[in-house]
Amino acid sequence: MPKSRRRNRKGFTLTEVLLVMAILVMIGGLATVAIFQAQNNATRNATISEINALKQACTRFRLQTNHFPNKLDDLVILPAGMTQAKWGGPHLDRRPGPILDPWGNPYRYERNEQTFQVNIWSTGPDGVPSDDDVPTPSGK
Repeated sequence: MPKSRRRNRKGFTLTEVLLVMAILVMIGGLATVAIFQAQNNATRNATISEINALKQACTRFRLQTNHFPNKLDDLVILPAGMTQAKWGGPHLDRRPGPILDPWGNPYRYERNEQTFQVNIWSTGPDGVPSDDDVPTPSGK
């Protein structure tokens, strides 16, 4: 037997080490993509839940005052010219200030007194209206 074959191997070859490192990098990359996608989905779902809560608060406001709020801040702060008894609020459990989506953009709000509907939406992470970052919950 040649001398080189009799010798016991006591380590890994460079090829083996590089192969293991490449596999670990690929697994890490896949895990990172999965984590970011889960975070994005969670943020979108939180936005949809907040929109639904805002719509319910607008409905409570309307039942109390016979009209929808002029702006979303009226759900938290007593509107000018309205008494506390008529307002019946606050209708949301938050601090006064702008009502922002999870990305820090203000929610958009439209009301239609004739059809008794409100439309509340988020502009999404890019802050650009009219693209499909966040789907509008059913039942505008």
